[in-house]
Amino acid sequence: MSMSLPHVPEEEIVPRGEAIYERDVRPKLGPEDEGKFVVIDVATGEYVTADDDLKASDLALEKNPEAILYGLRVGPGAASLPAHRIGGAGAAPPS
Repeated sequence: MSMSLPHVPEEEIVPRGEAIYERDVRPKLGPEDEGKFVVIDVATGEYVTADDDLKASDLALEKNPEAILYGLRVGPGAASLPAHRIGGAGAAPPS
């Protein structure tokens, strides 16, 4: 018997991840977690923390290989700060 996995529409991943972080995860974090990465499975609400974003993602996928992930760095205003930026200050704009 196969399990039916929850579906989360793409446009709901970020708002759901931010809501789970604020409601369930942030209250459990302490000063020792500042600067770490949190990765949340937005379908289940389970989360992991790690010093490195790839490690956090790997840990979350070990728990559930089909997880729908949302990640952020812990700290002031963390929900509004992306863990990654595409491009960079020196990146040339497309022609």
